[in-house]
Amino acid sequence: MTDPDNSPSAGTRPSPARPAVSIRPLHQQSQHQQSHHPAPKVSMAVWAGSVVVLLAIAAIMVVNLTDIRSALEASIALDNPDYSASDISDAVTVVLIGSGAAAVLLLLLTLLTVQLLSARKPSAWIVGAVVGVLGIAAGLGFRSLVSGADDVSAVLGWGPLLYCALVAVAAIAAVRR
Repeated sequence: MTDPDNSPSAGTRPSPARPAVSIRPLHQQSQHQQSHHPAPKVSMAVWAGSVVVLLAIAAIMVVNLTDIRSALEASIALDNPDYSASDISDAVTVVLIGSGAAAVLLLLLTLLTVQLLSARKPSAWIVGAVVGVLGIAAGLGFRSLVSGADDVSAVLGWGPLLYCALVAVAAIAAVRR
């Protein structure tokens, strides 16, 4: 049965000191990573602004497509009188389809960047920088391609430049997180 000398009430010896126990996750973030730095929020807000500008340019293009197409055809015909009407029409079609495809691609890449930023992924700044460079190049390229249609809408003149500025700020803010 039980030993009378080992009974719980008979023990006069003090219990040994218990070691301090600390439970930490295997992957612990540093203090710098745990702090809530405002850069991702700023970057995400500016990326959202660039999407709004991109969608506004696309809406202007869709609403005024025939006028823009006519203005671009007239501009190309003025600069290149030896081109045929079908060549000019084909060139304008390529410009418009290429611009639309680039806008969709930039929109998807921007959404990817925002998702990576919101998840605080380390690759977010790399993707943001790449999207920033591509966005600026596409914005300036689009601006030069549709410069013949500035009379149709002023947005076609300053919209791509505003887009480039917003993308640059967003990419820099993402890197500076």
